[in-house]
This record gives sequence, structure tokens and C-alpha cells, in this order.
Amino acid sequence: MIRDIKLIMAEKRLFRPNTSFVVFGVAAAILITTCSSVGSDGYLVLGKAFALRLIVLSCVIVVGFHLLGNLKVGDTDARPHGMKTDRILKDAAIILMCWIPWLIALYPANYLGDTIISIGWVFKTLEGSTGLIYDHNPVLTIYVFGAVALFGRFVIHNMPLAFFCFVILQSWMCSLALSLMANYARSKLCISAMAFRVTMIFICICPLFPIWNNYLSKDSMNAPFLVVWFVIFVEEVRTNGRIFENSKTRCIQFMVISLMVCLTKKLGAYVIFPPLVILLFRAIWQSRARRKQVGVASLALVTVIPAAIVFVLLPHVVFPLAGIALGERYESLAVPLQQTARYVIDHGDDVTDEEHEEIDALLGYQTLSERYVYWLADPVKSKITEPTDAYGPWLHAYVAEGLRHPLCYLESFVALEKGFGAEGSAIYVRTDSSDMGDFDSVDMSDAYVRTGLSQKTSELASNLYAWVSAMPAIDIAFQCSTYAVLLPAFLFGMTFSAKGRRRTALALCSLPVLLSCMGVWLSPISISFDGGRYLIPLIFLSPLMLLIPLSSDFVKSLL
Repeated sequence: MIRDIKLIMAEKRLFRPNTSFVVFGVAAAILITTCSSVGSDGYLVLGKAFALRLIVLSCVIVVGFHLLGNLKVGDTDARPHGMKTDRILKDAAIILMCWIPWLIALYPANYLGDTIISIGWVFKTLEGSTGLIYDHNPVLTIYVFGAVALFGRFVIHNMPLAFFCFVILQSWMCSLALSLMANYARSKLCISAMAFRVTMIFICICPLFPIWNNYLSKDSMNAPFLVVWFVIFVEEVRTNGRIFENSKTRCIQFMVISLMVCLTKKLGAYVIFPPLVILLFRAIWQSRARRKQVGVASLALVTVIPAAIVFVLLPHVVFPLAGIALGERYESLAVPLQQTARYVIDHGDDVTDEEHEEIDALLGYQTLSERYVYWLADPVKSKITEPTDAYGPWLHAYVAEGLRHPLCYLESFVALEKGFGAEGSAIYVRTDSSDMGDFDSVDMSDAYVRTGLSQKTSELASNLYAWVSAMPAIDIAFQCSTYAVLLPAFLFGMTFSAKGRRRTALALCSLPVLLSCMGVWLSPISISFDGGRYLIPLIFLSPLMLLIPLSSDFVKSLL
């Protein structure tokens, strides 16, 4: 009897020892437990409760990874085949129709503060504005949002309707991208019909997708382009770069998509180009080993040209000629700047005179401790005036102090980022933008302050989202840690537990996910002020993030 049970377990691969799942599962549990242990004062509360929670959560996550990793979503009888355009359009229409009730309920749109500021730049109505556009937000998004506002104000004389039409357009683009993703998984990764239906149902009914498409920000505008780029990148990995061979059209399409990913979100360039460069060098190495070209020329083309445009042509030629000022450097330094402020508070008596001067030149030492808010990075950055050469000396002080008291830096990091990993931290979505008045210099309050029926439907949508996102078991799809910790950890666990070509393929496909995840943990200013938008890339890529490692036929279809 015991022997039979062992044979069944071995055949089903249930609870098969998997070191990678244990390592990544425990690492995920440590991160979630640590984030959950930050007190109301921003300091960690450790003790027996912390240890108990860590042990229990580690066991739950590791077992969950094992069960999920043993799911089989592949159709073993299927073979890769071409995708049909009419099927993609049909599924996209179904997705959009399922989203429409949410979009209408949230009429006309919800806004990021930076979006309304961008519109003020275009209208030249910001206080002290000289007409100069700043690359604080991607320039393309500034002009797009500004153009929509101008169209609504001066052409149709109805700004709310103009923004709602843009929401519908953005939603249609995203539904097309997600339909492409699902159909790609069905036709190229050979997932089963059931897995395809489950994927479509999730995309159709999960309110995160329509609500984020109702949100006017660079993050939402970036989402459909990133999804399409990721699908093409996965196919590039699957075909070993041959997808672009003898096809100038595909090369041009991919380069355009890559540029749009970068032009709609500045972090996009650091998500897409490192994986492309690694893929290019891998193709070069394979070509030398086999003495045969393996898509090197086409890979070089789709990598070098967009990179040259983004990193050379735009910032050094186009922007100066167009009178566009480059954005501030401190936007990507939220974490280390916060750590410096925390160090001044906790170890101010340990700061040397030289370090005092170096910190003061950049951050203003005297008021730094007063401006520090453990869950928000903006107040610390408020004293920085660019351009400045004070970053170099500050970095010297930052490194020296971190070596002396690394735990201080760790605690500051966890305090700032706790919302992304804390257990039970639900994804905040904006369903009411009536507080945007402080950012409005265009007098467009009718576009974001709802009245009458629109106000009632907005409240109904908000209450419905709160109810759905709090449902037991269902709430896991609405937790920040699901997308910022658990899904990436599972993907990396599957990657390291694989062997041979499968491990290589999964590792390459994991790179954009890893870089998107790093963007969540290293660059956000806060989780409390529309911080959920930082999770948009991981949310929208999540279906393919799960289907790729679970598809047993992915490597079989490698050319």
C-alpha cells in the first residue's frame, strides 16, 4: 500500500522536493513578513509573533508553489500554429464589452496629479511657467494628454467627453493587447482550451483592468505597448531570434513597439533593452559556436536602432532643439535619499563634519529630519535644486554611512516599501479624483469632479470594487504582494528548477519581469499616493507570467 502511494505521488509529481521553490518561497515569506512587521512609527516590530508568522507563511507559500508548479496547462496533442486576426479582434471585443460597465460607471476618467500638471504645461497656465516642457514625465504622454484637453476645450467644447473618448480608445488598445497575449498562449505555447478560457475569464471579469484603463497616467498608457512587446519578446526567445529573419515588416513593427514602451514610461527603456542586449549576445555566441548566423543581424537591428533613438537622439538632439528640459535625477533615487534622512534621525551623532557638508549641499541638513516621512519620499527630495553637482559628494556620505549602520538602511527601505509586500495590503485604485484641484491650472474641474448620476455610479463602482477585493480567496488577486512578490518568486522558482533549454528559455523570459519588479521596489515614492500604479506592468503581464512556466510544450516548440 505504501509503495503504491509512493508510486502515485512520483507519477503525479506532487510535493516532489524542489529546492528552488523552497528558496524562493522562503525568500518571499521573509519579505512579506518583514513588510507586515513595520509599526505605525516606521520601525520594525520583531519578536515571537514575527518568527511564528514567518514559519507559517513559509510553509504555506512553499506548498502553494509546489501545487501550482504541478499544474499542467499544455495541450500535449497540439502543435504551434498561426494566430488568426479575426479571432484576436473578436476576443478583444468581448473583453471591451465586459469592461464597458466599469468605464461608464467611472465616467469620464480618473487622473494622476502629474497628468493634470502636464496639461497645465501644454496650456502654459502653470504658475511661473515659461512655456518650457520638462521631461519629468515622458514627453509623449505630456503632449497626448495635452492634445486631448485642447480637443475637448476648443473643438468639441466638452472636456469630460474628450477624456472619456480617450479612455475608450485606451481600453480598446489594451483589450487588443491582452487578446493577443491570450491567443498567443493558445496558438504558440499550446495551452489547453480550458486554460485559454480561464485566462480570458480572468481578463474579462477582473476589475483591475478596466479601472486602470480609466486612469489617465503614463503607467496606464504604457500597459498595452508593454504587453505586446512582451509577447513578441517571448516569441523571439521561442524561435531563437528567427521571428525577424527575412521580415522587414516585423522588424519595423517591433522597433515601433519598443519605442512606444520607452516613450510612454521612462522606466520602460530599462525594462526592455537589457533583455534584448542579452539575447543579442547569446545569438552572437551561438553563431560563433555553430558557425552559422542565428538571427544576429535582425536582433542587432531591433535592439540598436531603438536604443540609439532613446538614449542618444532624443535627449541630446531632439529635446534641446525642441526646448525640452531633461527630468530630475532624484526621481530614481527615492530609496537612497530616504535612507540618508533616516540615518540623520537615528544616528545623527555619528555623522562626520565632512558628511554633514555633503548631505547639506544636496538635501538641506537642518530640516532633513523634520521633512522625513517614512512612507513618502517626496518631502526629502523637495530641497533638491537641479542641475547640481552635489550628487557625487552625497553618494560618498551615503556609502560610508551605510557601511557603518546597514540595518538602518534596511529598516528605512522596508518602511518606505512596506505597502508593496505587506500581508493583506490591497491594491489601491483611484475611483474618485475630486481632490485633484491642487494640480489644476487649466480650470477643468468638470473633467474630474463628478456630479449627479456620474457621482452615484462612481460610488457604486468604488463600493463594488471594495466588496469584490475583500472576498475570501478572491482577494489574493487584489493583493499588492501577489504581483510584487509571489508571482515573480514563483516564476523564478520554476526557472531555477528547470533544466537545459527550458531553464535558458524561462530565464530569458523572466528578465523583463525581474526588471519590472525591480522598478516596483527601487523607484516608487510611496504606496499611499496612487502607488498601486507601479504594479500595472506586473498586473497586465501576470497571465503570461503564469502560462509560460506552466506550459510543458514551450521548449518542445523551440526551433
